[in-house]
Amino acid sequence: MKIISNNKVEVIKLKTVVKFNIKKNNKLWDSVKFLLKQKKNQFSVKATNIIGFNDYLKTEPFLYKHAERFFLDIKKQIKNLEESNITLSEIKLENIYYLELDNDNFMFLILNSESLIDIKNEKIEITQPLEKSSKYFSPEMKKLTKIPSEISYKSCYFSLAMIIVDSLKKIEKDLVLETHLPSLCETKLYYALERCLEENPENRYLLYI
Repeated sequence: MKIISNNKVEVIKLKTVVKFNIKKNNKLWDSVKFLLKQKKNQFSVKATNIIGFNDYLKTEPFLYKHAERFFLDIKKQIKNLEESNITLSEIKLENIYYLELDNDNFMFLILNSESLIDIKNEKIEITQPLEKSSKYFSPEMKKLTKIPSEISYKSCYFSLAMIIVDSLKKIEKDLVLETHLPSLCETKLYYALERCLEENPENRYLLYI
């Protein structure tokens, strides 16, 4: 079954493996290969399932272990991109996939390169109107009033944290971790999310310690 098929990549789910055929290499697909510990553009990964993150949330509980894995996997992709002075202008749920590996292991991957953007002087330049407003946008993204505009390259850190928090528990009002997700308090994930959700992007850090 074809999961993704376009002029850049083809991802096919077979019975016990997922096959990747990267047709046009770029830094996003380099980050995918880095996460999956692959070097060639055509490879297979032993896996029992691969589904979009939105579909995953409809069928599976998003528990602490999933939130932790989500943060660590997407963090690795973002950090790998940053090594080449590239990041993501935004993180969309429809571009995230859940990969169920063998032996009860799993991981999360971003499998769409449309949001890749260059980092220059710790800034990214938004040159096109955003498709629509999102509750996962960073504060600086929400405040954009003109195009082009420059914002911090750390904007996606905020988005990553908000997706995790929203997936753990739907939140429609202002986010206060202690109030809305008390079970997270005093955990590594709590402090990782707190660092990413700083209002001032200069104070955001993508760390898990």
